[in-house]
Amino acid sequence: MSDDLQYYRSSLSAAGAVPLTPLIDVVFLVVIFFMVSATFAVQSTVPVQLPRAAAEPPDASAAFAITVDESGQIFTARSGAVQQVTLDTLRVAVAEWQAAEPEEGVVLHGDARASYGRLVAVMDVIRSTGVADIQLVTAHPDPSP
Repeated sequence: MSDDLQYYRSSLSAAGAVPLTPLIDVVFLVVIFFMVSATFAVQSTVPVQLPRAAAEPPDASAAFAITVDESGQIFTARSGAVQQVTLDTLRVAVAEWQAAEPEEGVVLHGDARASYGRLVAVMDVIRSTGVADIQLVTAHPDPSP
């Protein structure tokens, strides 16, 4: 009987041990996979105060971003390069980009303090070049108590 009890105890200790090394290896590989495959959104480098909205903001990682600041100045951002433009040069820049990337939309960062008329003028220029998808970037509203 004592031999049976001894066998039972030794089999329990062997079966109860969980090998942690393979588990740690798998978790480490999953973390590395997500770090490598994560895409990082390119944010506009022009500081603007975005209007607040409850809706989810669009994916701001588009290749072509347009920013209208508080004073109504227009900036474009392509591949990380930011440049100030006028409405006429904006039309040319958007048309060139639209010819190269016809399926992509434009992301518009409009300052909450910017003139509504200026934002409409910018949107009109974008639409006149054939871009159908204009995404407006907003900030999340402050959580209400």
